[in-house]
Amino acid sequence: MSTTTQNDSRHESNIERDTDTNEEHNKAQLINQLPIEVLASIFHIVKDMQGDLQSYRSTLIQEIVLQVCAHWRNVALATPILWRHIYISHPPPHPKAQLYISRSGNCSLDIQMEMKASYLEPEDELFFDSGRQAERALQTLQLIVEYGGTMDRWRSLIIRSKAARPLYDAIGLINSAPTPALRFLSFTWGGDDRNRALSLVNSPRVQAMRDAEGKTGDSYSLAHSSRRPQLAHVELVRLPSQFVFLRSSPMVSNLTRFKLASPFPSLQSVSNLLSGTPCLELLDVDIGNLSLENARERLNPTSLDRLRISLPLLSVFSLKIWQYQICGLQLLKIINAPNVESFELEFEIDHGDAGYLGDDRNWSIPAYLAKGRVHGALQSLTSPARNVKCGPIFPLAHKLNIKHISSTGGTFGQPTKYHALASAFPNITHLAASHQCIDVMLGDPNAHPNLTHIALQTPNHKDIRKSLEIIAEYAFARQRLGSPISTLHIYTETPESYFKALKPKADNLEVIDAILERDEWRSEESITILYSVVDALIVREPELRSPNWLMDSDYAEPKAAADTDIGRETGNTESEGSGSEGETDSEPSGEPGSQSESEGDRE
Repeated sequence: MSTTTQNDSRHESNIERDTDTNEEHNKAQLINQLPIEVLASIFHIVKDMQGDLQSYRSTLIQEIVLQVCAHWRNVALATPILWRHIYISHPPPHPKAQLYISRSGNCSLDIQMEMKASYLEPEDELFFDSGRQAERALQTLQLIVEYGGTMDRWRSLIIRSKAARPLYDAIGLINSAPTPALRFLSFTWGGDDRNRALSLVNSPRVQAMRDAEGKTGDSYSLAHSSRRPQLAHVELVRLPSQFVFLRSSPMVSNLTRFKLASPFPSLQSVSNLLSGTPCLELLDVDIGNLSLENARERLNPTSLDRLRISLPLLSVFSLKIWQYQICGLQLLKIINAPNVESFELEFEIDHGDAGYLGDDRNWSIPAYLAKGRVHGALQSLTSPARNVKCGPIFPLAHKLNIKHISSTGGTFGQPTKYHALASAFPNITHLAASHQCIDVMLGDPNAHPNLTHIALQTPNHKDIRKSLEIIAEYAFARQRLGSPISTLHIYTETPESYFKALKPKADNLEVIDAILERDEWRSEESITILYSVVDALIVREPELRSPNWLMDSDYAEPKAAADTDIGRETGNTESEGSGSEGETDSEPSGEPGSQSESEGDRE
């Protein structure tokens, strides 16, 4: 036998021995001794923890597990739910989408299209041609159908487009065939024309208005239909008002969740739209970043009474109005939702566009929140007559988020306004706020006896001493009153390790006593006090809000346990999933924990 042949035989023998050793090693790992269904569920949970697909360029978890070992690969490939999310951000033909669909079995599908620059390449003229962009979007959706992702499998569809016409045509496509599994739709238009003259012929707004002509009938509606009986959650972001509101019947109906971030021509149009969704449980209205031509429209109380709509099932309400306080206050006056439990408010606390009405309490949002109901009935006047039994418009609210309240007029008058705002919600158990609000509450720490959870939004700059001192004083005061804060979240740029290093000092009573004797506390002293008086102190990075039009949805769909084809005992369980487009996966390596190199661009 030649030397070369002997070396080849020896090499093959070594490979077989290494493979056998790796297989034995893999079988000995505790995680591989779990039931297959449990391991599949772990994969699914970790996949969901990866977060938004567009926020990173790393390899997805379902791609990683394929590279670990043969056992993990078999489990992943036999778990259709891992492959249900089809993410597209590049032009056709979408080979990774085809691969994911082939692995998804009979699962319903979550389709997400990001029609950003990478999707419109390599034809630069697509950036300025809404018609050709719409053609490409329809081509993508038709390819998904051809690959086996038929429309009767669509569970959710998210499209974010720089032109409005692809969104119109996608809605038209949805109306062309039954979509019995469809539960969630989200459409975002990225055209930004706020700083452009409306008369410009080629402005995004004018083009979007032109494209909307003839597309406001039933063929471009998202109202409840026997063709889509499960549709319950819709998001309309920045879509032109002509397309959303100028219709003979409401564009949406019978929803339980609705996000509206589009300009509207009048309060009457909002009333008409929401009247078709009386069973709403969650409502998110965002007009803060829009250009409202009628922002200062003022109606008399009789008109507001006529426009009022009842949403008795609404439990979560988010209202983002920023400078549009006149319009925002009128929205509060026409939305009768007495059973709201969680309320989020974003606005300029120094009156915004209602500043010139500062002496008229009928235009005070905090005052209306606190006294907008008389004998339980919602009123159109903010300040009712004296000696009348009045109360808050959301009497059952126990969660309040006001951490994004801003000010452009300095600090004059802020304490009074923060006090009025906090006083409108005496029964809250959860509060998200800035240190300015907590500072006002420090004047009467027992004013919110049920408050147990606080999320503190600190300034973006590194000096957070004042914020820490205020929250420490408030938490300490609550403990002395016998109503301690159980959980405190602090959003800060300061590393979590800085906080944890001070935790041991909280157990030293001499250190605590020495700190309490001082008139002012340094940051490390405030942190030490906090660890001594709250049950759980959680430090997180600030929740930055991107001005980008590709911002995530604020609300996620409920998640369920994963299912697998191996050892299946029950039917296919549906849940949110995530996929991507890009290169196909490679064969698994023998060593556990080994991963493929970064895919770079995931398409």
